Amino acid sequence: MRQRMKIYNFGNSRNRNLKKGSISNLKKVFSVNSLDQIKKLFFLSLFPLSTSLWSNPQLESLATQGDAKAQILLAHTFLNSSSKDSYFYLYWMKRAALQGNPEACQYTARAYRDGIGTRVNISKAGDWYLKAYALGKVDSLTSLAEAFIKEEKFIDAIAAYKLAFQNSESIENKLDLKRLMDQHPEITIKSINSKIENLKKRIRETKSQNKKTVSSKKNRKHVRIKLPDASNYMGQFSNGKPNGQGKIQKPNRKIYIGEFLEGKENGFGTLFSQNGEIIYQGLWNQGNPIQTK
Repeated sequence: MRQRMKIYNFGNSRNRNLKKGSISNLKKVFSVNSLDQIKKLFFLSLFPLSTSLWSNPQLESLATQGDAKAQILLAHTFLNSSSKDSYFYLYWMKRAALQGNPEACQYTARAYRDGIGTRVNISKAGDWYLKAYALGKVDSLTSLAEAFIKEEKFIDAIAAYKLAFQNSESIENKLDLKRLMDQHPEITIKSINSKIENLKKRIRETKSQNKKTVSSKKNRKHVRIKLPDASNYMGQFSNGKPNGQGKIQKPNRKIYIGEFLEGKENGFGTLFSQNGEIIYQGLWNQGNPIQTK
């Protein structure tokens, strides 16, 4: 993975990689956390003036704080760069998807379907397509059917097409369904209906899980406390531990800003030295940095 050893003074948002004249533009873009501003940022990213968006701490800050649109944009900056960064594409896209963004759910499903940032996993792709469908993206069932065809699971594909047609009555879905059924006359209506009921059950379970996720986030509170190891912590807190986004200063004065899970650095985060230098920036798991290929 890319480790950036640049020095940032706390509160200094200047991106040293940008050409002269682009700094003020980007500061304007990041001044308001809104869809319009995110669109402006995407527009700027199309030009050489601001090609190094990943190195920009403002976009990174928006994404880390939970702005789903910023997370999607940040993910796409990795997709359009080198292949070794595709791992980060999936990470940030999944972050947005876990917040209930239906477009991000579809992108995450495609990543698992096509092996972007991970190995091909049609089962996981199916889960994310159903989550997108549960959030209102009705065309996700068609994409799910296409993923099943890729694995030659033709009964599942027919069931997905049929359920998609029942919900949207798309002529295209109807034609795809007829063509697939003509190609596989051995498949019975009974087996198809069984698969449809299974899909409906999974959709209900997904909707229920979405509600539980929202409820769990609401239970997190923001605190400023001293932890048992004498570290100073400020951020989201639940179950008696740092959980979510936060900032911790260790007794050795090193500072970590990022995500926590059950009291440990977990997710995306940055570790700073006592002098404000970035020691490591990237993904963490159970308190340890992850070295990505």
